[in-house]
Amino acid sequence: MNRIMKLSNLKILLAEHDPFIADAFQIFFLSRRCVLVVVESAEKGIHLLEKENFDVIASEFELLGKKGIGFFKRVNSLNPEAVKILITNYRDLNRVPEALGSVVDDIIEKPFPFGEFLEIISRHISIQSEQSKIVSLVAQAG
Repeated sequence: MNRIMKLSNLKILLAEHDPFIADAFQIFFLSRRCVLVVVESAEKGIHLLEKENFDVIASEFELLGKKGIGFFKRVNSLNPEAVKILITNYRDLNRVPEALGSVVDDIIEKPFPFGEFLEIISRHISIQSEQSKIVSLVAQAG
């Protein structure tokens, strides 16, 4: 089975203030049987994360109310298992290198095809799955 096909039923939080981009994400992920919740500010995203967990959390770099990196620092304490993706544009790329590895799992540059976004999610979900298997094997052996 294709790795991307396994991504149905994911719960995704998108922090995005542009309604056109948010609508495009809604249509795309609804067709893949994923639950997508869109918030337009960092504060609303944090408030939601205090109540529930998500499989994937994506945020634009210039998020209303807070920089995306600051948002992800808080996300890491609330929902550390989630795949975290920073969405940026070419003008922001030279301002975000410290985010790689320390705060987010990946960065994607706007504009991007949704297939590329799915591939990023798929890759990180696969890595998490393999890590869980290893932890389980170590626990069984110990």
